[in-house]
Amino acid sequence: MPRNFQNRFELLFPVLDKEAKKKVLKVLKRQVRDDRNSFFLTPEGEKRLWGGRHDAQRLEL
Repeated sequence: MPRNFQNRFELLFPVLDKEAKKKVLKVLKRQVRDDRNSFFLTPEGEKRLWGGRHDAQRLEL
């Protein structure tokens, strides 16, 4: 899958509403915790699939 690094646009903005901020942080924490398709890079440069237990796509919001 090609990556789009040349035409990429990122936007940051404050989340002022307290309830909305809680929801955003909840989603971000789940994304950070996701280790389902993670891998370790060995000193030889090989990827070893770890396949953890947390899959953010399967968690209920």
